[in-house]
Amino acid sequence: NTPVLVSNVTWSGAGLTVPPSSFLPRRAQDMSTVDRKTTSTPLEKKKKSKTLTTAQHLPKLVVFDLDNTVWTPELYEFYKTPIPGKTLHVFPAALKALKELHTETKWNGSMVAAASRTGEIEWAHMSLKTFKVDKDNTFDDLMSFKQIYPGSKLKHFRRLHEDSKIPYSDMIFFDDC
Repeated sequence: NTPVLVSNVTWSGAGLTVPPSSFLPRRAQDMSTVDRKTTSTPLEKKKKSKTLTTAQHLPKLVVFDLDNTVWTPELYEFYKTPIPGKTLHVFPAALKALKELHTETKWNGSMVAAASRTGEIEWAHMSLKTFKVDKDNTFDDLMSFKQIYPGSKLKHFRRLHEDSKIPYSDMIFFDDC
């Protein structure tokens, strides 16, 4: 029952792009049971990646790290309160991903969460409440679950699993590491 942390996952114009080895079942030894039927563009085929489509299983919980994944620079680099949009900036691809999760009907069965090891907990929450995904909704409004505190990402994911009741195999994690 340990989470499988996914890396090298990107957003493209075609949607969520996942390298073939990244979308894993709960245990790596269960690889023979993974359904790898996907559709892809010629460019994605060149990159040897797969694109999840609405006809396929989409993750029920999409989890984002914050520092250097959603925004930059990392919060620990500030000596005074960061100013979202002036000294703290959202990555355009992260904003695009969050907008897609908020507006595209194919994601209606999915929730969004944050898992961050930052020690600047208040600044992280303030930034989530300040950055907007659209004119009416903040990043905080979009996040069903937030695990923001120093410590192990495994602890964050155990809490996300406990709070959401979603199996690890139905989660996907975006991180810069």
